[in-house]
Amino acid sequence: MQAALAQIEKNKIDELHATLGQISTEKLEKILTIIEKSRIIQISAEGDTYPVAADAVYKFNQIGLLAFASGGNVETADTQTMNLGMNDCLIVISNSGESAPLLKEVKLAKQNKIKVLTITNNPDSPIALAGDYHLKTGVRQTILENQYYFSRVAAFTIIDALFLLLIKRDEKRIEKIKQHEKIVSS
Repeated sequence: MQAALAQIEKNKIDELHATLGQISTEKLEKILTIIEKSRIIQISAEGDTYPVAADAVYKFNQIGLLAFASGGNVETADTQTMNLGMNDCLIVISNSGESAPLLKEVKLAKQNKIKVLTITNNPDSPIALAGDYHLKTGVRQTILENQYYFSRVAAFTIIDALFLLLIKRDEKRIEKIKQHEKIVSS
């Protein structure tokens, strides 16, 4: 059991290094600027990845950036995308980058000239290739040595990094967090 825990720990650390270590400063600056300048940030995901989208919505709204998600409902996501404009952006989070409903949403956004940021573990996936900017997650976790198992740690790490970097770029956002905490505290 301890050997398995040690292997899981090593895999998680490797995931973080592989995820954050390969993002160029130039790409990161462009992505942060798109997010900051967006009137609305729509975040889409489905299945196991949806909790990452919910976390991103919470964090971005907490620092004063209007973000929403569809609750994992594909039809709702499509109608939300139809209502976005050129001053908005769509962030799509997909482990494989091959989800047909999410790819359809990306194509709809591109038709409406909406900036699309994608987060997948495969830079050659249809979703990654269809977006304007792609952030690759490094997934290392396996079960029984050869069986693939998805980990959300890398995708959550990208969202955390974007959140913290957005605060660093404008420390007035810390005041928004304090306001929020005051509202929700009893």
